[in-house]
Amino acid sequence: MAIDCEMVETIGVRNSLARVSIVDQNSQVVLDEFVIPPGGYVVDYRTRYSGITKEIIDQKGQDMSVALERVQEVLKDAVVIGHTVNTDLECLRECPSRAIVDISENSMLKLLYWRTVNTEDPDTNEEIIRRPRVSLKKLSTTLLDRNIQQGKKGHSSVEDAQATMDLFKVIQKRWEETNPDIAGDNLFNDRYWDEEESISTDDEH
Repeated sequence: MAIDCEMVETIGVRNSLARVSIVDQNSQVVLDEFVIPPGGYVVDYRTRYSGITKEIIDQKGQDMSVALERVQEVLKDAVVIGHTVNTDLECLRECPSRAIVDISENSMLKLLYWRTVNTEDPDTNEEIIRRPRVSLKKLSTTLLDRNIQQGKKGHSSVEDAQATMDLFKVIQKRWEETNPDIAGDNLFNDRYWDEEESISTDDEH
């Protein structure tokens, strides 16, 4: 399952969940819920980026506990794929899954992106892998030939989750051949987190 969340800022929570979208391995939507953000009064809806407005929350917002119950049911025993997915997991508070793939830190995708952008890039593979993470928008444009996060109404977490899944599928076969032993690991094991608290290890989808 690929996941993407939209967050707003409330008095009590800097990244407060306002929408969660999950797609399956065929990029079909299996869950898309707007959430009443925890933490009290909303200080900033971040509409330019989140696409969330007061009207949307008032009309469609579900209680956090209801939304989390649905998320937990969908992700039970699944492998979760995301882009900078630690941020999504933090606002979800918990995630009952077998393992996690963070495509923002995936070395195969990073190499493929930079070698596609510049076929004559002089840096070694090791040097390229150490570069900062590449945005989902850039990965999608370059590797999927798909423009996302367009317009002035903010991001769509469904669109971003679909792009995330499709990007993983680009390297899925190679990744599974390289990581046959990770399935079933504890996703909260320290080795899943780098110094920036970004979940970067992978598992089969």
